[in-house]
Amino acid sequence: MENNNEKTPTLEEVGLTPDDVKVFDFDCSEYLDSPEAMAAFMDEAFATGNARIVADSLGVIAKSIGMTEIARRSGVSRQNLYDALTGKTTPRLDTFLAVVSAMGLRLSANPRTPAEQETEVA
Repeated sequence: MENNNEKTPTLEEVGLTPDDVKVFDFDCSEYLDSPEAMAAFMDEAFATGNARIVADSLGVIAKSIGMTEIARRSGVSRQNLYDALTGKTTPRLDTFLAVVSAMGLRLSANPRTPAEQETEVA
């Protein structure tokens, strides 16, 4: 999404009231139905450089596959998996790698572009 510094109009500015707007639940885990979709989803999470977003994204994929199935495949208890992917705990690297592998994914490293290298990673 481009940031063109334009102000987003308020509901009132476009002639709507809060009662005019319907909000629907959206669960992106329902759309992660292939290894390619899961890999693309994780690529976007990794690109943020935000550990919380990465963990949350792993949780979304685990939900799409099934938390019990990921726990079985990874050898991580369901409770530890849930804790790590919901922010109750920070996952250890070995847990992270086991979960990624259990999802049928693998990690790879790519060089940052010059523009990315100018951006400070928090």
